[in-house]
Amino acid sequence: MARGFSITIGLVVGIIANILVLQISIVLFPELDGPKLTDSSQISESISQMPATQQYWVFTAHVTQAAVGAFAGGFVSRETAQRTGLMIGSISAVLFAINLTQFVHPVWFWLEIPACLILGVTIGRVLRPSVRDQSS
Repeated sequence: MARGFSITIGLVVGIIANILVLQISIVLFPELDGPKLTDSSQISESISQMPATQQYWVFTAHVTQAAVGAFAGGFVSRETAQRTGLMIGSISAVLFAINLTQFVHPVWFWLEIPACLILGVTIGRVLRPSVRDQSS
């Protein structure tokens, strides 16, 4: 049962982790006049005015989605952990690529895409059962 939902579980847990890290960022770096979430130009302007430390928090939040999601999904279904990690890393990378094309970000934010893929695959490989485990 859990095997069929491992990707969904991983994505939900990863998105929650992303939101939690972003909320910590908002607490540490409160905005006086927050951007209107419906106006992409104001969001882009807000991103460009963020201090570098806050930008690192946002980057970390995004990458955390892939890492925590791959771990949660792979942990739920160890048999499919490698595939689950790859899928969660890929889906996260696509979502962040869309985000990067919608709003102006610093160029180094494009590192999120390979980071999500690498973390997803690596965590999936670590969680998959070893040959020794499968023969038991």
